[in-house]
Amino acid sequence: MYYILDGYNVIGASQDICLSQSDKEDYLIKHLRNFAKHNKHKITVVFDGNHPDFNWQSQYTDQRIKVVFTDKEETADAYIIRKIHNKQNKQGLIVVSSDREIITAAKRAQIKTLSSTIFWKTALQNEPGTTTMKPSHELSEYEMNAWLDIFGTK
Repeated sequence: MYYILDGYNVIGASQDICLSQSDKEDYLIKHLRNFAKHNKHKITVVFDGNHPDFNWQSQYTDQRIKVVFTDKEETADAYIIRKIHNKQNKQGLIVVSSDREIITAAKRAQIKTLSSTIFWKTALQNEPGTTTMKPSHELSEYEMNAWLDIFGTK
């Protein structure tokens, strides 16, 4: 699987990370690193790059995770939508966001989507360093159906 995540949207969906937290991006990346390591997934996480000291896009790769901070002129949403439109191989791609515009663009491109809340609850809620990525709660019928849509039935 290859995931493209709306970074601040996923942070906002978590109950463990506060958007006002200074290390919020690093905290999310720690969780993503553990998820990618244990599941062999590739992830691109995109953050709005509205940093006061930088006007340009920056990115780096941390193991199986590509971290992108957009430039000041492009929002993370616009970057993700542009990547959706330009993506040639959509097989195994999942876009994670709760933003309607991103979800609509992904569905039009026939790319699977997953809400940030469901992704957080089912994939990332465990602390970094744990050996399993099991949800800490029973899945609701909605959550179960969302995962079945992505991975298929047994």
